[in-house]
Amino acid sequence: MLQQNPITKRNIYLADDDEDDRLIFEDALSEVDPEASLTKAVHGEALIKLLSPPDLLVPDVLFLDINMPIKSGFDCLDDIRNHLPHLQHLTVVMFSTCNLPETIEKSLSMGADFYAVKPASFFDLKKLISNVLDGLSDFRSAKRFLIN
Repeated sequence: MLQQNPITKRNIYLADDDEDDRLIFEDALSEVDPEASLTKAVHGEALIKLLSPPDLLVPDVLFLDINMPIKSGFDCLDDIRNHLPHLQHLTVVMFSTCNLPETIEKSLSMGADFYAVKPASFFDLKKLISNVLDGLSDFRSAKRFLIN
């Protein structure tokens, strides 16, 4: 059964194999939403282990890197959409440096809610995170892709 977060504190997950990217994302999120809780996974297999318990309090949003060792973001997205029924309504943002149309289309066809190209600046990263968090309720009803 899908559990909604009963408190207003946002529950954010990030899966990214690059330690610097994880730290920068954490810093940006803390400036955008200081009350948010961030759970980080260093690769896809670690993410799926974090998300697997059926009684998990479902995150508000998952930022999912595509190119990771052990299990790619695409493999994780497939697991989330097809093998973890308690996560069917999890908002997934594919979060990558790649801006190729075929990669964006593959993400959409596999069930991603958004596609965001990793910004080059800290300011733009904060802006992107803010836009995603501010638009969560709107974006859940219509798929969108955010390319910076």
